[in-house]
Parts: sequence; structure tokens; C-alpha cells
Amino acid sequence: MNRFLNVLMVILMLMFISACSQANSNSVAEPEEMLTQKDFITNKVEFYTQDHFRFVEKFTIEGSKAPYTLHFTFVPEVGSAPIKEDIYRSMVDYAWNVNNFFKEIKRYEFQVLWDENVKKEAVGAIMDEEAVRSLNIRYLDLKNAQLGGGDVSYRSFFSNLTESDEAKRWAEKETGV
Repeated sequence: MNRFLNVLMVILMLMFISACSQANSNSVAEPEEMLTQKDFITNKVEFYTQDHFRFVEKFTIEGSKAPYTLHFTFVPEVGSAPIKEDIYRSMVDYAWNVNNFFKEIKRYEFQVLWDENVKKEAVGAIMDEEAVRSLNIRYLDLKNAQLGGGDVSYRSFFSNLTESDEAKRWAEKETGV
């Protein structure tokens, strides 16, 4: 009986060791399966983007290594009429949120399309490296001014902003009417 128990213990120990070594070999990814820093950032930011923007047309992160540039094309959700300040706010909020987690992104290029069927470019907006570097402080200053009842503008966050003739006719701010 003792011999049987000893053999059984050895068999169980060998099975346990085998199971442990298989678990360890399965949990360690091969180098080609491991995500690069860019892939990791792209996956996380793409998930965030799709979760917060309904009409994403194009999303890419460019660069072989940091610093990266994020290109983002979307159709804004608007009510009966587009209000440029709301669209600018959504882009600045987006860049600020992404930048809090991924400082490796040093440039944001937004392309706002109008009319989800025709997909004409209405607004092109860029935050260059200098604008991204000052984004955190400027954003918090703007939010404090907004809480204090001050008139704020998100337009100033962009280092380059182009509007189509159609976009130039959009309301700058909500009139309350």
C-alpha cells in the first residue's frame, strides 16, 4: 500500500509540474505576438475613439516610434445646426483625454466632415507639438475660466485651423434661440 501511495504521489507531482510548465509556456508570448508600443497605444485610443465618437471615418496613428501623430476624421453629431465651438470643444476634450494617458502622441490632426453621405471636408484642425505641450495647462485654465463664468474659446487650442466656405457659415457659438 505504501509503495502504491508513493507511486501515486510521484505521478501526481509529475502531472502538476507538467501542468505548471505548460501554463507558463502558454502565458509567455512569443516576440512576434507581443504588441509594440505603437500597437498598444493604437488599440487603446481606437477603442476610446469608437466609444466616444459615433461617426468615425478614419483613425490612424503614424510614426515608427514616439513621437506619434494621431489622424482622426469624423462626422460631428449635431442637432438642427452645427455650432463650431461645440465641434472644437469635442476635439480639444478628446486630445486632452488621450494626452493624459499617452504622452507619446505629440500631434493631432483632425478632419471634420460634413454630411455623412457626401463626406465633404468642412474643417481641418491641427494641434502641433507646441500646442500639445501646453495643452494640459491651457485646458485646465480654460475650465477654470469657464467655471468662473468667463467667455471661453476652444478655437485657440489649434495651431492651424481651416474651414470650408460652408463651415464659415456655421454658427460660432450657441445663441440660445
